[in-house]
Amino acid sequence: VPYAHGGFFGAAPFMLADPLWVDVLRSLMPDVYVEISRRALLIHWAENNPVVAAYGTAHEMERSGRLTAVEWDVFLDPGLVRRVE
Repeated sequence: VPYAHGGFFGAAPFMLADPLWVDVLRSLMPDVYVEISRRALLIHWAENNPVVAAYGTAHEMERSGRLTAVEWDVFLDPGLVRRVE
C-alpha cells in the first residue's frame, strides 16, 4: 500500500506556484499561509501538511487516472471547512 502521509513534501514548491492551491491553503490553514508568506523553511510547514498531500494526490490522479491509496492525519477546523464548501 503506497504511503504518502509526508510523501508529497517535494511537491510543495509546485503547489505554491498554483494560485488555486495557494487559495486552498490560505482558506483552510491561514496560519500556515502566513508562515510561508514570511518565507519560512519548507520543512516547517510542508511535511505532513494535508493541503500539500491533497495537491499531490490530485496531481497523481490526473497523471495516472487512478487514486493512490494514502493515509492522512487530517485535523481541520469545521468552521473553515464550511467556508470553503
